[in-house]
Amino acid sequence: DDCALLHLRSGRDLSPILKQDKAEVFEAIKRLGAQTSDVLFMRGCVYVEGRHDAELLELGFPERLAGFKVAQLGGRQEVEKEIRSLLAAQEKTAMDSPQIFLFDLDRKLSDLDGKGAVRVAQWNRYCFENYLLDDDVMYDVLKEVKVDNRPESRAHLRASLKEVAHAQVRGVVVREIYKTYEYENLGLRASEVDSLETYEAIGPVLTRRLVAIQKQTDKLDEAAWIADFAQRCEKRHKELTEDWEVKWQSHCDGKQVLADLQRKFGISLAPLDFKKRIVLLMAQRKTESWHIADNILSNVVPKRD
Repeated sequence: DDCALLHLRSGRDLSPILKQDKAEVFEAIKRLGAQTSDVLFMRGCVYVEGRHDAELLELGFPERLAGFKVAQLGGRQEVEKEIRSLLAAQEKTAMDSPQIFLFDLDRKLSDLDGKGAVRVAQWNRYCFENYLLDDDVMYDVLKEVKVDNRPESRAHLRASLKEVAHAQVRGVVVREIYKTYEYENLGLRASEVDSLETYEAIGPVLTRRLVAIQKQTDKLDEAAWIADFAQRCEKRHKELTEDWEVKWQSHCDGKQVLADLQRKFGISLAPLDFKKRIVLLMAQRKTESWHIADNILSNVVPKRD
């Protein structure tokens, strides 16, 4: 049976692991994208948000992550539900290997705390790609690849990185200020629609939202609203620009900066290949950004025995 087969492969008695009291743990882990074998035969699982994070972390931190399954997460809201499921399951029975969740900062702090084998950490920059915004490393990478509009110097590249990052401020400001008006959201909520069985029951939910939006905008003075919106945005833009002058490498969307930089200079590499070259050289040089990221990993990834 499965128990005997696993026992033969691992050299240890795994029958207690496969008891019914582990079912909740295994089901949650499967929903997260890992398999039972990942739990049984590996040191643990590390779940990451970014599309390229798994490959980049395995390349940049091979010793730290040796023996771990690194898997990409789905949407954070659903993942946080599964973390809570694992935490609840852990209260009933001890888990056999650490399940580690590594979230992007993404201008949204997670309120989840890990416990026991369930561990939660968050990058201290917008996303993992922000650690790759190292102009010295990037300049040396670009010397080895085809580039249509090669940066003239390290200083030119540094200035270009900063310029591309600062171009994001306007979008950040607009989204932030618009939210302060607290208008009702027109979008559908799956939690409301999927739980109702008839269109007649769903209709009133949607019309209540439409009526709420109508009341909020019924007496809106367009000219006055635009003037107020622009004034708020200008004030916030000044505040953010001053903050980003020093902390742009942490606050900007690193994925977007790298994509914009590739277009600006005409870098021939595929996006993932470009990132891989950067992270590999960072790891070889043990740069400051590499050490910062490695320190965050060290807080949740256990040392090898």
